[in-house]
Amino acid sequence: LQYAKRPGAVLDSGSILARIVLDDSSQTQQLRLYDGKFTYVTLDRLKGTKLNQIYQSTKEALENVLAGYTYPEPYFRERLKENVDKLFNNLRDPSLPLLEVQEILATVSARIPSQVEQQIKLLMKNYMSNLTSVLVQFPSQQVANVIDSYAARLER
Repeated sequence: LQYAKRPGAVLDSGSILARIVLDDSSQTQQLRLYDGKFTYVTLDRLKGTKLNQIYQSTKEALENVLAGYTYPEPYFRERLKENVDKLFNNLRDPSLPLLEVQEILATVSARIPSQVEQQIKLLMKNYMSNLTSVLVQFPSQQVANVIDSYAARLER
């Protein structure tokens, strides 16, 4: 062992403290570069199985691609196509906005008045009952009206 720094010396990050010199280097194994392929592992199951959780993780993955974070070429096209397909399938599902609002309500329910929460939950219940209808539309305007009417009462 050959020391490169003396005891009590100031150390920077990445400083070499010592070097190992082998007595007989023929006794060591030579390293080989790995030339195989890595298996494709998805982390979707770690982020959730509900539609809104899958949507969030897919959207995050695509935003990362747009920010410049990509995989090497053998994997990039496959993952990009898979994520875009998954995103559009999630966006076509009419239950996505319902699950998003339920998640938000679960987060803020203690911080909003109970009457506002109950009105929004009633709108979501009506939307859920008509979810299988072809003409169903998410009641975003009604939710906005509930919030605006409560905000108008606060300004008085």
